[in-house]
Amino acid sequence: DRRRSERVEQHAPGWVSGDSLDRGSSGTHVTVTNLSLHGVGFYSPTSFRPGASHWMVINAPSMRMSTRVKIVSCRANDEGGYDIGAA
Repeated sequence: DRRRSERVEQHAPGWVSGDSLDRGSSGTHVTVTNLSLHGVGFYSPTSFRPGASHWMVINAPSMRMSTRVKIVSCRANDEGGYDIGAA
């Protein structure tokens, strides 16, 4: 495992802005699946471009945070959505 810190399983609602290069995008509601000090994994109904920068907001009852993320991976899953990894 190449991760700098251990990821903890989560199930929390989140929102990810459109690509920072696209001012016309309204963003996407996502589900956070795991979280660490250095990264986040989430499920999205739409794909994200690896290397793109976004703003992410996590708004769960026990945790509220917002941060900039850079998409590291985007893989189609069996449910018709995408599993995304971001740093």
